[in-house]
Amino acid sequence: MSDILRIPKNRKDEILKKSIISFKSIQQAKDNIPDNAILCYVDSIYESEEHDQDDNSSDYKVILYYTTNSLDKQWGDDWNDSPYEHNAGTPYSASIHYYSNGDIVLDQREWNIEEPKFIIYTVEIMYSELKTVFPNEYILFIYDNGDIESSDLFNSPYSVSSINNGAIPWLRKQFKSLYAGTNFNDLIEFIGKG
Repeated sequence: MSDILRIPKNRKDEILKKSIISFKSIQQAKDNIPDNAILCYVDSIYESEEHDQDDNSSDYKVILYYTTNSLDKQWGDDWNDSPYEHNAGTPYSASIHYYSNGDIVLDQREWNIEEPKFIIYTVEIMYSELKTVFPNEYILFIYDNGDIESSDLFNSPYSVSSINNGAIPWLRKQFKSLYAGTNFNDLIEFIGKG
């Protein structure tokens, strides 16, 4: 068997949808992310260009990345560099290479014919729903109502690799932590929507 499989360009979108599957809400993801998919990366984005970074407003989203790969095999750009928040890229999906004529090639070390050997799932959640602290923040005060006052570290000492090896949880709030390697059901429990 060859190490590559060439796919015509008219099937590009179909193939891409197999290696990265995205959900815009917890509800949408709840019945679609398998139990063997584990947390490997967390990022945040602002929906608009005009935002106040100290304001956890409605346009602030957290994106959680789950993989069906093992944590020791899952990787992304600069995952061994700290601070992760200024260096790291999103997780790599199964390799897809492009020819100048538009055709794509699937590396059969990461694909079983046309099915990826691992899948990346992403889930977008509004920050207001999570009320959490990231690894590059530290907690100043936790109020009785569960709100958290935190402050940013300008350069955290953590790389994605160190976080995925358990140095610190990806997310924290009150007395709960969400570590790398946990599955989507753990996120549901973390949020309190079980």
